[in-house]
Amino acid sequence: MTDIVEATQKQDPGSEVIVLFDLEYSTTSTAYFHSGGFANTAAETPVKMRDMTTTTQINEYEPLPMEVEGFDISADGAMSRPTVAIANVGSAFSDAIEGLDYEDLLGKKLIRRTTLKKFLYGETGDAQPPVEYPKTTYIIDRIK
Repeated sequence: MTDIVEATQKQDPGSEVIVLFDLEYSTTSTAYFHSGGFANTAAETPVKMRDMTTTTQINEYEPLPMEVEGFDISADGAMSRPTVAIANVGSAFSDAIEGLDYEDLLGKKLIRRTTLKKFLYGETGDAQPPVEYPKTTYIIDRIK
């Protein structure tokens, strides 16, 4: 993690922040996606990142039009309750979770991974294990 801390502490970290999501929707299946829209990359372009546990496995994160908010970190009070609004729920997201009923997502794990673009697989800072900020894990408790 020291590489990402050093890069972030510079006035110009040399790359934009990338947020990736791993949705574990069954015991054996995970959907990988990102919100897209970062500089120098078309919003509809998949990106690749090394797996957190098996660094030889490369996961491809599909772009998914979405808006995320509420990922605040505080030492005081209750843990944040972020919200994720996903566009194209009936097509792109449905395909990603293999047509699973949305109510079946209750209790499933959503992992938020944050890194810099230069640490993605195939970029100049790509390394084993992956270089990223500490991940945050959430359990889906409601669908609206």
